[in-house]
Amino acid sequence: MDVGVLGSGAIVPLALASMEAVPGIRVKALWCREHSRQRGEALAREYGISQVFTDLESLFREGGVDTVYIALVNPVHYAYARAALLAGKNVILEKPFCPSFAQAQDLAELARRQGLFLLEAMPLWHGALFRKVRELVPRLGPIRVVQCNYSQYSSRYDRYLQKEVLPAFDPAAFGGALYDLDVYNIAFAAGLFGRPEKVAYAPNRGWNGVDTSGVLFLQYPGFQAVLTAAKDSNSPSFLQIQGEKGWLKVEGKPIHPHRMVWKFVQGPDRDQFSTGAGKKEESVQSWTPPERKNRMVEEFGDYARIVNGKKKAEAEAYLQMTLTASEVLERAAHSFPGVCVNKFSVELSSQYSYAAKCRVKSTVDENPMIRCDGVGVTRQGSPSRTPRGQKNRPAVKVIAGLLFSICNVSEQVRMGTSAKKKQFQYNDVKLHCPHLS
Repeated sequence: MDVGVLGSGAIVPLALASMEAVPGIRVKALWCREHSRQRGEALAREYGISQVFTDLESLFREGGVDTVYIALVNPVHYAYARAALLAGKNVILEKPFCPSFAQAQDLAELARRQGLFLLEAMPLWHGALFRKVRELVPRLGPIRVVQCNYSQYSSRYDRYLQKEVLPAFDPAAFGGALYDLDVYNIAFAAGLFGRPEKVAYAPNRGWNGVDTSGVLFLQYPGFQAVLTAAKDSNSPSFLQIQGEKGWLKVEGKPIHPHRMVWKFVQGPDRDQFSTGAGKKEESVQSWTPPERKNRMVEEFGDYARIVNGKKKAEAEAYLQMTLTASEVLERAAHSFPGVCVNKFSVELSSQYSYAAKCRVKSTVDENPMIRCDGVGVTRQGSPSRTPRGQKNRPAVKVIAGLLFSICNVSEQVRMGTSAKKKQFQYNDVKLHCPHLS
């Protein structure tokens, strides 16, 4: 597997060290933005990467790669993954996979049509511990309760409290507890139990509307799952499943599990009022996963085995898990009321970038409404100029991006416009853009 890495952020050194430890992977190239070239070149020197690109199409054309690993900020996952698939490259995409379920579905359909591999970088699914959990779950009997907690006081939270908004706490960058931490709990539940019947999210909101912590409720046939995530406080993290014939608990954070304990039981528990014989039970058993120097080695080992061995059926199984988790994530984001004001920008090509200031209002009982207070297009070297003959096209693309990425509209876009009122209608979503040219 000849890999091109897109990005130079905090996760990239860990990923590069992991790929270095997998015999079936050769990292041929690294792409980064022009302003990050110095950091990209430093990473290339450290990990023996021969080529550094700042033009994406050049990497696709000249990098000698068959697979790209995308470790960019959340809002651009879809655009870059789609570009890579269209260029004929397999894609390994960091979590959260896409901001919307529609985007995830589109990437999946494109990968299938192209005959390419599309995999989510979700380490939880690729470790020995998850395989052990899958082995034991059927022995727990009918499942009744699932509890997951991933809580860690963010290293950026103090700065957030001082009104400094980094991507981890920026709603426009899909920051917050749901997209950053609860996504792992969702992956655990979706990977084991599939699609829930009902989804509801109850967040604690910070001063800019972002969810600094929250509790996600999933209803499955016969049992409930409660998934907690927090970036504003700390507690022991765990994953726990309770059934009528036993329970199991994974101790530690989903990305750093250090032990699993379980117990099989039969019959009623003996309480303080019981005078008769209690249940028959086995003693608590435990299992410790193999020690890992780098938590990403197992997953990249799987990716290399799947791509190099052309394991299409296995890749499709993982993709189905990704799509289920993506749908749950979107339903969770839709399930609570709130108003947030964002700045949103996305690169739609190597030549143009588009930006908008918008106010997004979405409640449980009301249709979503977006008010765009300004839309602009920037061409490289020529700020605020709109390409000739495309006066409204950039604005429309921005609106589509806002809909899919912020409001998470999952249905096929159906647009109607009113030139005088500058209003747009996408299914049930209304937009008012008074400043469109």
